[in-house]
Amino acid sequence: MYIKTLIILATYIFLSSCATPPVNDSNSQAAAKSTSQIASEAATAPNSVLPPARSPRSDYAKQNTKKLNVEDCFLSIPQNLFSVFDDAKGIIRNKNELRKNIILRDIENGYLELQNETIISKISIALFVKSNGSPLILITGDGGSVQNFYAFELIDKKWKDLSKTFLPRVSFKKISKYYKMKNIKINGVYKTAAELKMVAHSLIRYRLPRYGRNIEVYASHPDRHNETVLYTLNFNGKIFIKKEVQ
Repeated sequence: MYIKTLIILATYIFLSSCATPPVNDSNSQAAAKSTSQIASEAATAPNSVLPPARSPRSDYAKQNTKKLNVEDCFLSIPQNLFSVFDDAKGIIRNKNELRKNIILRDIENGYLELQNETIISKISIALFVKSNGSPLILITGDGGSVQNFYAFELIDKKWKDLSKTFLPRVSFKKISKYYKMKNIKINGVYKTAAELKMVAHSLIRYRLPRYGRNIEVYASHPDRHNETVLYTLNFNGKIFIKKEVQ
């Protein structure tokens, strides 16, 4: 009888230890409500900045912001390779003055925009990193009718100008083909390669990415108000690969 009683008592203790404790619904609801309130307050707070649902454009640009960020790289490029021209002041040589004219500064994603009332061309700067760890700075200067493109790579602690050879060359014949394929007319007609060659403005422009690693190449013409992307250039860590757009 004594042994039987011990067995029953042990069984009761075992089952009691395995039982799931009751859930306090009021505490659970309070916690959920608290989380919801925090999210709501963050979204509606003045001047709040929620993180974008897009991946950073460059791992290098994100992880090394304290060591060598896009602004450091841009300001370290010698002015004999690249300079910013102000219509009122001429070439801006002072780095602090250049900093004052940065209108968009996204250090984490390695992207800057620079302009003011007398810097007519909007300057966009994007930092990439090659698979060997070498920083690569791409710059576009967008004027009313012409865009200038620049590329610089830091090699052995010196910036090398790759502007003329970095991107694949696009012939007038190819541009004419893209214009017809995308139904882009100038003065109501499709232009031949020979006719496009006589045009004074940029026929294509490059949009540097703030997010992602792809450069959009779009049709550029003063008569056009809607930008048409012709193709993209996708960075693979070494070079930019052309990809057609449907």
